Amino acid sequence: MSAALEAGRAAELICFALQPKVARGADERYSELWSEYRTDEGFRDAVDAVANGLGLLVVDAPDQGLIVTPMEKSPFSFRLVDYQPGLDPTRRMLIGLVQLGIAAVAYPREADLEDDIVVRRSAEQVERFLRGACQALADSEVRDPEAGEVAEEGLAWRAYLAMPASLRSKRGGYKADCTLGIITRAFSWLVEQGMARSVKGGYQLLDRYRVQVREVAGHMALDRLRALVDPEQVVQEAPGESEVDLAAGESGDEELADTGGSGDVAADDEEDTVVAGSEALG
Repeated sequence: MSAALEAGRAAELICFALQPKVARGADERYSELWSEYRTDEGFRDAVDAVANGLGLLVVDAPDQGLIVTPMEKSPFSFRLVDYQPGLDPTRRMLIGLVQLGIAAVAYPREADLEDDIVVRRSAEQVERFLRGACQALADSEVRDPEAGEVAEEGLAWRAYLAMPASLRSKRGGYKADCTLGIITRAFSWLVEQGMARSVKGGYQLLDRYRVQVREVAGHMALDRLRALVDPEQVVQEAPGESEVDLAAGESGDEELADTGGSGDVAADDEEDTVVAGSEALG
């Protein structure tokens, strides 16, 4: 096979990887190229080289499909404006904190990142953990006699504690100006990126998400949060092993029952439309 044809096939596989909601098992061509990537060293080298040329890094090829992440300054890099436009500095901090909180609750131990078990979590579960963790972290900073100016992460703890946990809209979903609204939006974004899907009572986090979290393992703020997670309690509080709620779809913007563990964000907040960004965890 000519080098040009090989490069074209490599680019085709990368194109599939850049469409996170395209299931490898549901597309015969994707499965064919994915299988070749896993078994043919020459083709694997070609895919990695083309990806690198585009500013992407192939991080894994689990059963779900090929997973790529943008390199620094890549045109595929995720920006918060892609997540939600018009964010002020406080909201940006809270979004980052919430994403780290979801990762900590989903994978509280380092070993969890190497295990492909099914993980289900709810917005309410993440909120309870983050509120307790932020209180503990804020209290510990206050007691630290050597602390200087409040660090940015300290501002995030306090901003989270200052925001109400739950504000309901007329439709029954969570408003944007509460922490459950921010958390629900974060889960919805993960659904849009093919890293999670809606299940009854919460969300199922997929291999694509686990691999992305594994790439940021060692982040100081993430490690601080994970140290506060009780793994046994997390498992006990997790949504049950229920069937995927196919009626809800995978768009993440559906309104779920108040008792379902993942109500939507109020539709009457005009700044709340999520624009799908890249696959990066952010």
